[in-house]
Amino acid sequence: MMRRAFTDAQVLGRAGSLPARLSHLNQADAAFRLGSHP
Repeated sequence: MMRRAFTDAQVLGRAGSLPARLSHLNQADAAFRLGSHP
């Protein structure tokens, strides 16, 4: 799941800005820690 989240972050990072990529990674990490994946 982490690999998929990271891949999605890379795709979004290429289409958006670096802060957007970091924000997505932070959200994915928070969701992973909480155990609730969107």
